[in-house]
Amino acid sequence: MKKNVSAKSIGEALAAIGVIASLVFVGLEIQQNTAVARAQTRQALTEDLRDFIMTLSEDEQLFDVFHQKFEKSYDGSLDDRRAVYVMYARLRMVENVFLQVQEGVVDESIFQSYGWSEQPVFMSPEFREWWPDHRTRFNPDFVVAFEAEYGLAPQASRDR
Repeated sequence: MKKNVSAKSIGEALAAIGVIASLVFVGLEIQQNTAVARAQTRQALTEDLRDFIMTLSEDEQLFDVFHQKFEKSYDGSLDDRRAVYVMYARLRMVENVFLQVQEGVVDESIFQSYGWSEQPVFMSPEFREWWPDHRTRFNPDFVVAFEAEYGLAPQASRDR
């Protein structure tokens, strides 16, 4: 009879281990699904913002109405303002991929082929002049990595 009790105890222990392993697996699946849902939400938000920005930059009448109402103090030309919106759209796309890599949803090799490194537009004197006034509109982790990649001095050192 002792053999049956031992076999029963071993069976119960194995069942308990199986339940615990299943719970760990379900927890990992939920964590992974949450990361994917976050990434999909970020992607949708980025696409919405990009579509809005591109609509403003492409539709001359809408762009003029928007700026006359909300950005009267902006002293740049119409083309300068459009260029700013196009640059926001470009940077939002790069920022989105950066954050997707950071979340582990997108492989880093995709990020490199997406245009992270050695982009002439980000190395131009015009961009380097533009960036300090606009960097706070982006994710802080992205800003740190982007500035390191392109040798852009952090804003704090520029203010001194």
